[in-house]
Amino acid sequence: MTECYFCVLWGNVIIRREVIEVPKETFLKLSNEKQQKVLDAAKKEFARVPIENVSIKNIVEDADIARGSFYQYFESKEDLLVYLLKEKAEQVSNKVKEKIQETDGDLFETEERWMAICRYNYDWRYYAF
Repeated sequence: MTECYFCVLWGNVIIRREVIEVPKETFLKLSNEKQQKVLDAAKKEFARVPIENVSIKNIVEDADIARGSFYQYFESKEDLLVYLLKEKAEQVSNKVKEKIQETDGDLFETEERWMAICRYNYDWRYYAF
């Protein structure tokens, strides 16, 4: 389970800030295969339409789970999106660390290594977030 800060903005002013735990414990107890099925269905739906039009119905149908199960895993589609973004951020961070280790800590050893990181990031553009 991951603690994420959730902020509600009004214009440029934060009016509420709280820590949310994403995902719920029940999601983490699922097999990796089932977790991946839910996440793949969510990525597909988030890539298909803007967040305000994302349908939990489509996600649960594609993942072949009951709608009630979704709410045992995540509070909302926004929480699911936070989890997906956190996972992607960790992947990018790990890729950057890997490239830094390959250059013995020299961040600017070659432009090619940095371009590889950029290409890696571009490859996930279809997620639409």
